[in-house]
Amino acid sequence: MHYFIDTNVALGYTVIHDKWSHPSEKFITETSEDIFWSNLVKKEYSSKLNNIENSIDFFLKRTKLILKNNQ
Repeated sequence: MHYFIDTNVALGYTVIHDKWSHPSEKFITETSEDIFWSNLVKKEYSSKLNNIENSIDFFLKRTKLILKNNQ
């Protein structure tokens, strides 16, 4: 059987702290058939993952600055 996934499955598989991480990982690792995603899903996934990375980067830089200034 062939499966077409949407963005949330891909993000859940990629981002360990996502609430869908475990179900996504289970689905992808236990599915021995072909898994596909559309170009639109791939584009949306890349955009959302980039936003998540930017948010984490901003948070870490901001936290570092606060800790540095409050020694």
